[in-house]
Amino acid sequence: MPEVTFGEQKIEFKRLASKSKNMITITVDSGKNVSVKAPTDLAEEELTRIIKTKANWIIDKFQRIDEIKGFENAREFVSGESFLYKGKLLRLKVVPSVEEAVYTDTTTIFCKTKGKTPQRVAQLLEAWYRQRAKKYLENRVTRFSNKFKNKPSKVGIRSQSLRWGSCTKKGEILLNWRIIMAPPSVIDYVIIHELAHLQEKNHTKEFWKLVKNAMPNYEEKKEWLRVNGPSLTYFKTR
Repeated sequence: MPEVTFGEQKIEFKRLASKSKNMITITVDSGKNVSVKAPTDLAEEELTRIIKTKANWIIDKFQRIDEIKGFENAREFVSGESFLYKGKLLRLKVVPSVEEAVYTDTTTIFCKTKGKTPQRVAQLLEAWYRQRAKKYLENRVTRFSNKFKNKPSKVGIRSQSLRWGSCTKKGEILLNWRIIMAPPSVIDYVIIHELAHLQEKNHTKEFWKLVKNAMPNYEEKKEWLRVNGPSLTYFKTR
């Protein structure tokens, strides 16, 4: 497998043929596997040079994967554990019940369940988070769309391990349901970030200008997400 060296970091990658003659796409999956889609006639030396320019981004992805794995298996899904919702910590209360439901008050997230097993509690909580995320995120996208020339054709809620959001060639915005755990202003930043991508695909100066026009203090939210993002990962049961 080909590789490039950036400082002390070796980056192995799998080269794939790109359908586009001009576009190069680099992706990193949860196993730290790097795939590079590039035109078949692009010289190996030029491809290596391009990958090196993206080395910091790739290494950041590697670090995020390590941070996320550090939080895996950290939850037992029992009464007394704390869970984030819109930036607020709520204490979990598991309630044995014939009927199953999840609801909250100002300090507690109640999970009524028949089985009371950690796996079932985790399933119910995830379903509740997804439902809340769909309604809230769609409303926020509608609100901020007015600040941008290009409007999303659709808003989808996804489970993404390394992304908080993305946009497709069809103009769809896909948002990670886990972002509903973040403070509202951070959620808004993620939405604005993706709306800006509908107009400017890459992280150019023009892109960040669009983001700043919609949220002048976006850098604070970006930094919060960088530091606290791994803790928003929905933890697996033991």
